[in-house]
Amino acid sequence: MPPLPHSTTPKHRYARFLALHAAHPEQPLLVPAADIALMWHTHLGLSGQYTAACRELFGPVLAPYGLDPLWRPDYLDLTVEQLEVAYGKTAELYEAMFGESDGG
Repeated sequence: MPPLPHSTTPKHRYARFLALHAAHPEQPLLVPAADIALMWHTHLGLSGQYTAACRELFGPVLAPYGLDPLWRPDYLDLTVEQLEVAYGKTAELYEAMFGESDGG
C-alpha cells in the first residue's frame, strides 16, 4: 500500500487544526473531525508536551488564576445540535484556510 499524502495524515491535520485555532481566536469553540479529535485527546494525555505546544502556538497568556490557559476540548459539553453547528463552522474555516476538507 502506498503511503498517504502528507496533508492527509491525522498528525498533519491535527497540526493544521491547532494552527486554525491560533489563526481564529474569535472562534474559541472549534470542533475537530474524529481522527483529529483522537490526536488531540492523545496529545492532552501527554500534558507536558501539550502545555509546551500551547505556549508556543498561543503564547504565555496568563488566565485570571495565574495559569496558562490551555486550549481544552470544550465541544464535549455541547448538545448534538450545537455540535453539528460548531463542526460545520469549523469545517468551513478549515477549508477556507487550507483549501481542502478537514476530512470529517
